[in-house]
Amino acid sequence: MSDEPRSPDDLPTGWTELDLGHLKPSDRPIPFRVFTNRFKSSTPESEAFIHDPLAQMQAAPGDLAGLDVAGFSGADLGQELPELRKRWHLTTYVANHHRGLRRIYHFATLWVGPDGLHLMIYKDFDPTE
Repeated sequence: MSDEPRSPDDLPTGWTELDLGHLKPSDRPIPFRVFTNRFKSSTPESEAFIHDPLAQMQAAPGDLAGLDVAGFSGADLGQELPELRKRWHLTTYVANHHRGLRRIYHFATLWVGPDGLHLMIYKDFDPTE
């Protein structure tokens, strides 16, 4: 790996929670929370995330550290990874997967609810390709 400084665009933005207050009905809470992150394709962070998203979330939790949704807690991120895998279940959906992994950015959106973690990875692409 090069010792040269990296552009901020090459680094993940960190897991940031989105404000969903405008979606809340008057008679109940929203049953999930949503977090986003951006990864530059082919960077070490992107590769780690693609191969083991749960380990990446644990290594760099950002706003996930404050998580508390029906059995999913940011405090869990301090557990050993095998223990965390027993409690947290992750379903992943990849948009534009047919374009391959070598894209400019991967935008990740994570829904956390009582039934598990649901991750959508949107692969950016060059529309001229």
